[in-house]
Amino acid sequence: MTSKCHSLEDLHNHLDQFGFRGEALASLREVSGLLTLESRPKGSDITYCKVFTHGKSHKAGVSNTMRPGQGTTITVHDFMYNMPVRKQRIQSAIDLEEIKSHMECIALMHPQVSSERV
Repeated sequence: MTSKCHSLEDLHNHLDQFGFRGEALASLREVSGLLTLESRPKGSDITYCKVFTHGKSHKAGVSNTMRPGQGTTITVHDFMYNMPVRKQRIQSAIDLEEIKSHMECIALMHPQVSSERV
């Protein structure tokens, strides 16, 4: 399990914090026109999917597409759709290079994790 979850009951009764990754996902959800999470657990042939549109959650279910292996894919579309002033301030080339540099560092530290920019 995790540092916060030691049993399935903990998921239902005792979660009052998201943790670092959960906070990041919650923030992405709020500024993404479409956020898709697809995950395939270790030892499973099934890929699960959760979709958020404009911050609203849709029912989780089995994905229409299969992940080739275990892991999670997070896809963001229409980033900062609800923050037009901030969206205008993004300098595509500079910000993209900075993101690319950070992703390369993460890839070097965690070679078992794959990432792709689309």
